[in-house]
Order: sequence, then C-alpha cells, then structure tokens
Amino acid sequence: METQQIKTVTWLAVAIGTAMIAVACFVYITQREFGLGGAALTLLGVVLVGSSIWKNIDISIGKEGAITAKLVRRLENVEANVEGVQNEIRELETIVISENSALADVSMEQLQRLRLREKSNQARAAGDFKGALEIDPLDVMSMIGLIEKETKRKNYAEAIRNAEALRAADKSGVCFTAYPDLILSYDQTHAAPQAASLVAELDRKISRDISKGYGYLSRAEQLKWINRDLKRIQEKLSDQSVAAAVRALVHCIEATVTDLVS
Repeated sequence: METQQIKTVTWLAVAIGTAMIAVACFVYITQREFGLGGAALTLLGVVLVGSSIWKNIDISIGKEGAITAKLVRRLENVEANVEGVQNEIRELETIVISENSALADVSMEQLQRLRLREKSNQARAAGDFKGALEIDPLDVMSMIGLIEKETKRKNYAEAIRNAEALRAADKSGVCFTAYPDLILSYDQTHAAPQAASLVAELDRKISRDISKGYGYLSRAEQLKWINRDLKRIQEKLSDQSVAAAVRALVHCIEATVTDLVS
C-alpha cells in the first residue's frame, strides 16, 4: 500500500512539474519575458519532474536572492546491487565451506600420496626417471621412460631390471609400449627365451584386445607406435628365432591396422 502511494505521489509531482515548466516556456515564447517568477517556476518544475530520480531535495534562497538546490540521488538501485553482491558472497562462502569439508574428508595418507605423485611427475618431466621411481616405485610411466633411456644407451641389463615390476604395476596395458625395448634388451643379454616370450605375450595381448573391441592395443594409433618400435629393433636382434618372431608380428600388426582403418 505504501509503495503504491509513493508511486501515485511521484507521478502527480511529475505531471505538475511538467505543467509548470510548460507555463514558463509559454510565457517566454509569447511575451518574451522570463524574470524571477519564470526562473522559480521552472526550477520548481524541474524539482517536481525529478522527484522520481532524487531521494532528497533541499532548496535554499540566499540573502542576495540566489537559489540553491541540493539533490540527493535515490539509493534503491545501489542498495539492490549491494544486496545482490552480499548474496553472491554468501553463496561463495557456502561453496568454500563445502570444499573445505570435502578436503577434510581426505585422509593424511591420501594427501601424502598426492604430494609424492606430484614430486614424481616433476622428476619424470625433467628426465630423472630413477629419481621419480625412488619417490614412487609404482610409477609406470617412469619405468617405461627408464627402460627406453637405458636401451638407447645400450645398458641392456639395467633396462630389464624393472621389467617384472612394470608388468606387475601396470593395469591399463600401456606397459606394452616398452616391450620392443625389453625384447631387444633380453636378446642382447643372451636371454632369447625371455625375449621370445615377450613377443608371444605381445601378440596375444593384441589379439585379445582386437577381439574384445577395447583395450590399449585395440586402437590403430597405438598399434602403429608398437610396430614402429618393433621395426626399429628387428635389425639389431642377435637371435634369429627372436628376429623371425618379431618380423612375423610386424606383418600381423600391419594387416590388423589396415583392417582397423579401412
């Protein structure tokens, strides 16, 4: 009710103010006279028209007849904006409290494991695979990186040191990307049976993933990478039976990739 009365008074003031300004303009146009009365009439009209904009209006007349008007802008919009910001702050505080509650549910053991993983990732990114494995002995990607690095250096015995740990730690199948280097390392350390066993295991893994339609080695891109590395090592193999098994696997993978992309 009170809001409706305010709106009615405001519109009435606007109407009267407009009429006062119109009268002052009409007198000036027809009689070319304005004077103090016209100025006062116009000023009051402006004040009344602006009643929808101004919250407080203070008018004073000085000793020499100077008229001073002090207009204070309405604060409703500003107050509404402030209230909106306060609501957003309260919502943000709720989110922060929720996040803190979730963080509190994380055990110290889990936090410690996350910190160790971060340090391991940093070491691996710097090429320090041994340092990464000292921090996290189950870091599969660091094992693969170390095997590739030692194979390139022809430190074959060092390369195969993490072979069993890699196979035990890997759950996704990504460990098979290191098999070409491991095959070469076993071959060069006169362990042809182990090398041949890896070739056969790799062949079975590819066949199994292809038949299931999913798995790390069921996609053409991964098979291309494996085949590229097998071609790289096949000329370096000493044992002829291992070399023949690798060549047969290369041809099999090429045919599989052709079927997958056709």
